[in-house]
Amino acid sequence: MTNELTKDILQVLVKHNVVPSSVITAIRNENIKIEYSSLRESGMSGKEARRILSEKDYLDNHGNNYRISEKQIETILYGK
Repeated sequence: MTNELTKDILQVLVKHNVVPSSVITAIRNENIKIEYSSLRESGMSGKEARRILSEKDYLDNHGNNYRISEKQIETILYGK
């Protein structure tokens, strides 16, 4: 699925209250954890994997692109 299509689908689902915005955030966090594990299993260091994830664009609840800091990635991965 293209990024543009994903963005459009998320916008419609949130706009019509089909999916609460908290679900979108939970899905994003799970995807970050899965991608982090994949990068680590490929032999990448944890620091490098977190850096790569922090440079990636994510979609907010309105379909806009944004980035997450390495510190926020750490919080998603390891908790507070």
